[in-house]
Amino acid sequence: GTNTFHGTGFYSTSTDDMQGKRFRSIDISSTLPDYNSETYGATLSGPIIADKLFFMVSAERNTDPRPFTPSGVSQVPGLTQTTLDQITGIAQSRYGYDAGEILPLNDQRDEKIVGKIDWNINTGQRLSLSYINAYESSQVLNNTSVSNPATSSVGLSTNAYTRSVLLRAGIVQLNSDWTDQFSTEIRGLYKWNRVGQNPLGDRNFAQFRVCAAPTSVNSGSDTTTGCASGVPIVSFGPDNSRQANQLFFDTWGGSVLAKYSAEGHDVRGLVEVNQNRTYNLFLQNATGNYY
Repeated sequence: GTNTFHGTGFYSTSTDDMQGKRFRSIDISSTLPDYNSETYGATLSGPIIADKLFFMVSAERNTDPRPFTPSGVSQVPGLTQTTLDQITGIAQSRYGYDAGEILPLNDQRDEKIVGKIDWNINTGQRLSLSYINAYESSQVLNNTSVSNPATSSVGLSTNAYTRSVLLRAGIVQLNSDWTDQFSTEIRGLYKWNRVGQNPLGDRNFAQFRVCAAPTSVNSGSDTTTGCASGVPIVSFGPDNSRQANQLFFDTWGGSVLAKYSAEGHDVRGLVEVNQNRTYNLFLQNATGNYY
């Protein structure tokens, strides 16, 4: 730290007007969703008590919504809004479930906050405290493919999920110079992580995959396990791998490092202890998977 204040900031943006309007040979200008990607942040540092206590804090945030492909019914070969409304209507009337819609945007986010305090306790003794909070998330589509019109499929918003990572960590460190030859470094830390894979719809529901053909199963090329060529499959409800999926872990740790220097030689001793905890839940098809 220094006895003067310092600060910086930045900002950048990108919008749909700055992006291309074609996907391969397909003109998507009429269906391109509106979005605005922004990145901004700031850093500030300076003294709390001159020559004694200093601080630094830095924050950054990025919101980057990007269009999915497909982002609308018109981009799913063989699917019409009438058919989609019929499927979602049956889900609502028969099961009381809001099946959602075709998700237009991937609402990506990235946020970070870092802080640090340095304390010059006395000559040869310095204590520092550091903290970081970092979070990132994005949406992931499931059961979606529109590259081949013969086998197209689309997962609605309730079939998608948010993948996120949250990190919180703190470090305390004491550096001591006891003599010109002998010094120590004592450090303690705690790190907390949660990895999320959370459905955008109600988790307590099964996955349904529906053939968009109006005919009954076992009619023509439609079977109990697949649609005829050119007829899309519409999926809704939490996908089979997100129905029971949680991951959490944390770490406690500490270390003591001692260093002795004399006549061009260094002797070091290190003691370090770490304890890890992990909770990992994963069970496919926990609430059902139907076609």
